[in-house]
Amino acid sequence: DDVVVRFLPDQESLARAILPQAVQPFPGLPSNIHARGSEVTVLLAPDERTFADWTGGLAPEWGAGVAFPRLERIVLPAYAPRVRSPAELRRTLRHELAHVALQRHLGEAQVPRWFTEGYATWTAGQLDQEADWLLRVAFLTGRAPPLDSLDLLWPTGATDARIAYLLSAS
Repeated sequence: DDVVVRFLPDQESLARAILPQAVQPFPGLPSNIHARGSEVTVLLAPDERTFADWTGGLAPEWGAGVAFPRLERIVLPAYAPRVRSPAELRRTLRHELAHVALQRHLGEAQVPRWFTEGYATWTAGQLDQEADWLLRVAFLTGRAPPLDSLDLLWPTGATDARIAYLLSAS
């Protein structure tokens, strides 16, 4: 297969619950996009320390997953409190796979982070009614950053980062 999920024996049911998300097409990209490179490896980290080790400490404390598109590797936390449900982990896997798929399609092209995060957020269905309201409130209260600022520095705080993801997806 084109996407391989690596997991510990006690994570098998979780891996089976999220794997179907891996084979779904990505809007706007060729249907065989994951067959265009080597297999994508998804690692399910069993705890915080392993997650930090496997991501090189790159994930913020609110991070739900990390994709390394050029390495064709994804690291997902498979423990509470980072993951509250298999459905949430499926959306996160979809988001991270979108990063890999988009990079494969674009090749060596450099694109702004707001674009890749926006595509991944939109593709994963993370722009829902709750997100809609959060974005509206951010605009009303002046908390929404200008789109061009997302190129230079991605917000590090959980709420500001979520607004940036939603703004990019919109």
